[in-house]
This record gives sequence, structure tokens and C-alpha cells, in this order.
Amino acid sequence: MPKNPCPKPRLVVLVPCSGAKALEHYPAGDDRRTVATIMATMPAGELYTGSFHRYARHHAERLGADVVIVSALHGLVALDEPLGAYNRTIVECERLETGLARNYSLARAQARRLGLLDPDTVVVAFLPKRYAHHLAAAGIPFVDHLAGSAGIGEHRNRVATVTVGDLIPGAELDEAPQQLALAV
Repeated sequence: MPKNPCPKPRLVVLVPCSGAKALEHYPAGDDRRTVATIMATMPAGELYTGSFHRYARHHAERLGADVVIVSALHGLVALDEPLGAYNRTIVECERLETGLARNYSLARAQARRLGLLDPDTVVVAFLPKRYAHHLAAAGIPFVDHLAGSAGIGEHRNRVATVTVGDLIPGAELDEAPQQLALAV
């Protein structure tokens, strides 16, 4: 049987971190040292609990995409990568010249490690413009799906209504929603 001459592209959606973290959901009476220990080894995919982060992830997963988190402090982070709790916004990182706003070579190395620079990978950003700006400055290629949008309402609408065909011209979903196939 001949092989498909056009490999299926891998779709990766970049979603933002959030100010809200899982630590905030523990009651105040819990032993904070125990909570801090749990948080130090918590996968990034469980750490962030903000509404737009969860919304963007839900829709990325609806598309069958792999999800990578863009953290203001840590850069590009896999869902299963353990992170400690922190409290730094992208604006603070810009002011302090730290994190994503400062270390573009680290961001490129993370992109390489996560396969975002592979030729058969399509990277789409569901990111606010400050995050997208720093990824572009780092030389990481991506489609900025929220470019030009006027605010959170429009962000949510664009994320909710996007299809795989919008992101990968000529692509459509196979019967299994996790698979992408090129239309012939």
C-alpha cells in the first residue's frame, strides 16, 4: 500500500497562562507548606485556572490540537511539565526584564524541544497581543488567531468559532476528532 505523500500536519495551539492558580482554591486553613509542596510538582496543565486559559484550552482540545502554555515567567510549557506556583504578569516580566519578555533564546530552545519548529507542525496562538509580541520577537513562527481583535469578548468569539479548516487550509477533521487529514 503506498504511503500518503502528504503527512498529516500536527496542530499546536498556544494558550496563555493565567493569574489564577490552583493554590488559590485551597482553603485558608490548609497547611501552606503542604500546599506549597504539592504546587512545586503540579503539572502546568493543572496549575492555571483562569477563565480565558480554561476557555482557550477547551477549544484547542475541541480542535484535536496539542496544547502548549505560554507562561509570562517560564516561557513555553508543556501541559505535563511541573511548575511551582508564582505570581508574575507579562507586564511585570517586561518591567523586570525577566521571563518570556527577556529570554528569547530560551523561548526558541523551548519551541525546538516541544516540536513547534518542525516543518509538519502548524502553530496557532490564542494569545493576548503582549504574549504574541514576545513570541514573534523570539523568532517563533505562529499564526496569531487573535490579531486585531478588540478585547476579551472578541477573543472568546474567535476561539469558539474557529475550525481546523480555518487554521490549516485544506485540512478537515477525520472521523476521529484527534486526527487531521489533508483534503484532496
